[in-house]
Amino acid sequence: MVILIKVQIWRIIQMLIFLLILLIIFFLLIVPIPLKLKILYKNKKFGIYLYNINIYNKLFKNRKIKSSSPKRINIKHLSSLLSSLSSFKNSKLKPIIKLNINLTYGLDDAAYTAVLYGMLSSSYPLIKNLLSTIFKIKKVNINITPKMNDCILDFELNSIISINLAKIIYMRFLI
Repeated sequence: MVILIKVQIWRIIQMLIFLLILLIIFFLLIVPIPLKLKILYKNKKFGIYLYNINIYNKLFKNRKIKSSSPKRINIKHLSSLLSSLSSFKNSKLKPIIKLNINLTYGLDDAAYTAVLYGMLSSSYPLIKNLLSTIFKIKKVNINITPKMNDCILDFELNSIISINLAKIIYMRFLI
């Protein structure tokens, strides 16, 4: 009798654990997950951070760069990529992005710095249009600061990408 009660209690515990795991999986599929991504180039050092963890050093540490002949791009792969991106452009299921870009640059000549500032300032719509094909843009903030007569390049990109796993699975079936 006691053994039968213990077996029944053990089955109830197993059933509760199973229901808890199902609830966690359902929660992960429905709730959007924010990914905090930061790309930084400062003082001639480059880093890619995911939740303030430098993933660039972990991925590319101790790797030797192989010099190889350039590979040809297959036209069939390129056309399939462009067709999938065009179908993705009008989708309402795209991930949401909030983007903050800070760029501080300078050249030795102030005239070249000013010309480059004009070119970089005119690239705002291009960046926004490229990002809008893949993401639903919530907020974009681009700050460009020129430093005249000073040779410097500092770049910082902070973004929060909200990804919903259920939408990604559904989009995969659509494409």
